Amino acid sequence: MTGLTPTEFYFHAMGGREGLIDTAVKTADTGYISRRLMKALEDVMVKYDGTVRTSKEMIVTFLYGEDGMAGEHFENIGLDLPGLNNEKLAEKYNLAHNIESERSQKKLDEAMGPNRAKLVL
Repeated sequence: MTGLTPTEFYFHAMGGREGLIDTAVKTADTGYISRRLMKALEDVMVKYDGTVRTSKEMIVTFLYGEDGMAGEHFENIGLDLPGLNNEKLAEKYNLAHNIESERSQKKLDEAMGPNRAKLVL
């Protein structure tokens, strides 16, 4: 006969229940901490002069992000979506459309094996 003994089964089940309870408690704690943080920071805003202030005009920091650099201005990625028809869009951005290229086929063959990769196509 194979499998767990009754004692092993009991301790295995007990460990599983303990893991579920720990997960539930951590989720509740994380949610509560997040709620408290949002409540504490709801009156903080970035003003037009670049400072971060409370609703009582107390300065939290002189520059937003502590360095004054806005992340949305670091990279410029052009998307020419309005100028593309459906075929060009699929050709440029759709992996399934480009799967027939040699490089993609080779990667699929390496990952799945040549027989299974052909089933995907």
